[in-house]
Amino acid sequence: MKGLLLIPLAAICMARVAFGQAASAGSSHDALPPGPLIVRKLPAFSQWTVDFKYKDNPKPGEISDHVREYQQLATVDPAVAAAMRDPHFVYNLDPARPLHLTVTKTGKMRNEEWIYERNLTGELWSDSKFTIQRKPDSAKLAVAMASPLGENEFPELDWISADVFKGIITRGDRKFLFFQKTVFFMAIEQPKLLSEVLPNAPKVSAKAYIDLETRYPVSVDYGGNQRIYTFLPTPKGMIVFPPAISAAVDEQKARIGAATKPLAKP
Repeated sequence: MKGLLLIPLAAICMARVAFGQAASAGSSHDALPPGPLIVRKLPAFSQWTVDFKYKDNPKPGEISDHVREYQQLATVDPAVAAAMRDPHFVYNLDPARPLHLTVTKTGKMRNEEWIYERNLTGELWSDSKFTIQRKPDSAKLAVAMASPLGENEFPELDWISADVFKGIITRGDRKFLFFQKTVFFMAIEQPKLLSEVLPNAPKVSAKAYIDLETRYPVSVDYGGNQRIYTFLPTPKGMIVFPPAISAAVDEQKARIGAATKPLAKP
């Protein structure tokens, strides 16, 4: 979008590291180095990307068995048939998974640009007063008087602790802290929505690699899925709301003003 700073594509490869057989394994005898285990709050001017990789990659246009079951039910149940005519209902049966995220922070301004499966996109804009979000299954902008800015940029890595430190991994001339733990799948997949975990909820083995020098996350593997983090050069200027986002905020301000305006005396 026009309000977003553009970073050269070549910069995306700056921090990408593959952990394969060429990496020397960590040792349980490695002492945990001093300093933070992971940097959870990035500087006010920062930009980074997250690439999402999955163990099962459906073919383009392929629908899930869950959706197929509902399609069959719709042929005999009028209520299901009516529900299946709602694109939002159908999307929620088989939501598209994220493939790529770009986050840009400049002062109190934040932008998240999402790319999902099925060529869908989403976005989030925020300042100190408003959060504006467009989900991948809708063109509608949702405006709320809230801000996602907090002290933790990586809630999916909240399980990292000194107790699960397994050693130091060496890859070329770089070293990485290695953490491993069995965690609830949703603790990584949807940490912000995870308020209560059932005892029989699925668990996976999670492995996280943290850059020894910067303490920034490099990658996390969980149940065959992976997220790869790449940190880009510091943005040089402020990002601003694009016109459509500014218009949505102005409409919200007008609604708030009308709702809080004192009633005229009779």
